[in-house]
Amino acid sequence: MVPFEVGTSRGGAPFNVSPNSTQGVWVDVYIAKDAVPGRYNGILRVLAAGSTYTTIPITLDVYSFALSDTTHFHNYFYTSPFSIAEEHGIRWGSQIYYDVEREYYKMAHRHRMDLSFNQTLDSLDRRAKGYYTGEFYSKAYDYEGLGAASAISHMP
Repeated sequence: MVPFEVGTSRGGAPFNVSPNSTQGVWVDVYIAKDAVPGRYNGILRVLAAGSTYTTIPITLDVYSFALSDTTHFHNYFYTSPFSIAEEHGIRWGSQIYYDVEREYYKMAHRHRMDLSFNQTLDSLDRRAKGYYTGEFYSKAYDYEGLGAASAISHMP
């Protein structure tokens, strides 16, 4: 699961699929808490070489309630910073690395997952504090979705 937002050169969208191959794609649909209930219809366009290859009709039913932003599932998902750097062909510790890492944290947060990296107390305070305070889950950091502006939280 590579966040689309990391960009083409780092494995995100848009991306190429070789002929006679398949590529799975995980698509999130975020419904704003204040969305008007009702049935919504749309079309998903799949492009090939800049032209529409196929279209997929989409129907979405929005109900008159919103799910809580509180995580009820206790979890622990670990990834290595060096694995992310290697996978995306970037240098660990560079600004580009931290931008990509932030996309992983945001993707995990949208899915109510706690993403953990091997960090020291200094690195937690210096570069990860915003994940735990909720600062990085805001419009200022291009975040939209579940738990906007909220810290990681669990039910006891």
